[in-house]
Amino acid sequence: MAMAFLTTTLAVVLLGICAAAAPCLTTDAAGVCHDQQRHDDGDLVATACEKAKGHEAHHYRGLGLTALTKEFCETTLRSDNRSAAANDTRELALVAMDLASTAAASASAKARSALRSSGGRGSKDRDTEYSLRYCLMDYGTVAVVLPACRAVVEEYSPRDFQAPFDYLECAGRVMDAAGDCWQRVSYEDGALKRALWNDAVDVANRANLGQALVEQMVDFPDDHE
Repeated sequence: MAMAFLTTTLAVVLLGICAAAAPCLTTDAAGVCHDQQRHDDGDLVATACEKAKGHEAHHYRGLGLTALTKEFCETTLRSDNRSAAANDTRELALVAMDLASTAAASASAKARSALRSSGGRGSKDRDTEYSLRYCLMDYGTVAVVLPACRAVVEEYSPRDFQAPFDYLECAGRVMDAAGDCWQRVSYEDGALKRALWNDAVDVANRANLGQALVEQMVDFPDDHE
């Protein structure tokens, strides 16, 4: 009887030690670890940006779109006060998406203005006209896809069983639309490139940041290092 009591007591003690050392092995582990993320990491923005550093949008690898830098990530996220209060990468991803949306709207307005200035239909520089029109379509796609994607990400919980692909797919669609305009403008030169380049790069980089943070959110393996 005494031996059985000691064995049971020892088992309980060992179980307690293991649970304390590895809380993520307990029931509802994903939720516990997710909730503790901010407290464990300290500066969530710095931690997330360190992980996002070097991220490249998959469809644009090797085409010249600069990989994310930690400086760009931190500067961009910290430009929005919500980042300082974020509890996890899901909330940071939402901030990045909102910043991408704002940048795309601004870039679209500039492209529309440039199209009017070029003379519109029948202008002599067809390449310029078509590039402007395609960028307007791309930014229009961002305007439609991004709010829907944002709603999907906002509903994310590590406790549910939704496939990670559903979140990765929507972030990828935003990146594709933003990157298409960037790619089109990258082939241009002269006045058009000077007028649109900075905006195209900024929108693409912000969309890339959103994609990187969504990948972190669902714990998608990094393959950019």
